[in-house]
Amino acid sequence: MIELQKENICENLEIMKALNNLHLGETGSSMSTYLNNKFFALCESQDPDLPKFLLKVQQIAMKTNTTRCRSSKCFMRFAKDDSCTRSLEIFQDRVDNFFHEDFYEIQYFLNYYIQSFLYGIRIVNVILDGNMTKDIENVNTILSDLVDVVVGWIEETPWAHNYGVVESIKEVAEEIHVEGNHGLQLRAIANNLMKLEQTFLKCSSEFNEDATLLCLLSTAEFTNSNFEYYRPFNTRYNARNGHPALNFGLPFFAIASGSEEIAVRLGLVGSIVGHELSHSLIELSQDHYLLPTSSDEAIECIQNQYNRTCLEFKEESCEVVDYQTDENGSDILCYQLAHELFRKTYKERVHNAPSHRTRGRHSANNVRANVIVQFPAFQEAFQCSPNSRMMKTLEKKCNVYGDEAPQHKRKL
Repeated sequence: MIELQKENICENLEIMKALNNLHLGETGSSMSTYLNNKFFALCESQDPDLPKFLLKVQQIAMKTNTTRCRSSKCFMRFAKDDSCTRSLEIFQDRVDNFFHEDFYEIQYFLNYYIQSFLYGIRIVNVILDGNMTKDIENVNTILSDLVDVVVGWIEETPWAHNYGVVESIKEVAEEIHVEGNHGLQLRAIANNLMKLEQTFLKCSSEFNEDATLLCLLSTAEFTNSNFEYYRPFNTRYNARNGHPALNFGLPFFAIASGSEEIAVRLGLVGSIVGHELSHSLIELSQDHYLLPTSSDEAIECIQNQYNRTCLEFKEESCEVVDYQTDENGSDILCYQLAHELFRKTYKERVHNAPSHRTRGRHSANNVRANVIVQFPAFQEAFQCSPNSRMMKTLEKKCNVYGDEAPQHKRKL
């Protein structure tokens, strides 16, 4: 479906053609060399494009679309100098002061934004064309249920009551939602893409001769700070917190809606949604990003847990530092939230589910899971004790194939 989106009209813009057909020729990638050569050629031929060229260079140096300039950032006066050689010397000094990038950097910059915007448009179209809005609603429902759980916990939190911050922390939790404004997203991304195209086309139309390189430079300079903000969707299996909106990759929504059993959704989707939710609620007391304060004792407990794990399972390296608090705490809180929602959903069925029940030709789930004892690398990686209940079930390694498989003499 992503490939089909490439037939969209947005995929065939003039600025894209210009970038794809960028021929630097003798100029090379040096922006200053190009500007110097261009100026001298226009000056020598008294080309009517010279004043417009100088104005565009001046605007780029001044970072403004007006004719205003000051001091060494004024370039328009060179249009009236009869000596092109003398003007070039001064022009060159000024260009060297203000234009340090090369055209490959400009090309990379513009291509990066264009491809990012096109990618965003394709993803939103996939969501809308594939009727994935229902899938997103399902994730939002899980989030809403998790928020209800954590709000209940916040109301019972002693330190939050002692500091008088219960309501302010609840407000942070209750404003979290899954990103879902697809129409607004599509409009913002399309506007950004069209802004690049229109800026390039307007610049190109001002000149009689080819000014592709100059207009690409101008477009890069004047559009970067004017993009409309948007939260990108993507096709990767990932998630992130951009409080108050949580953003998830498309595979995540498919998994969330493709599992009929809620236990599966809570275990996989619920824990990840809980993790992203937790990012808004875990921070050092002195940070004050979203929370008025936090519990130093609770944060210390989180970091101590990770420190103890590092000491026990240290491999090549292991560190537990303050900047990891957010992630570490979110790991812990997310599983607490997912399990509590699981417990509330299943109630008495949590303990009454017959784990010994077989399903058709398959053994019981708990028996199937324990077959991992047949994998020595698992025991080694997790340092399983030979006396553990799991490892006691190992009789011997079962090899059907390979040089350790049974020999079996052929019967005559």
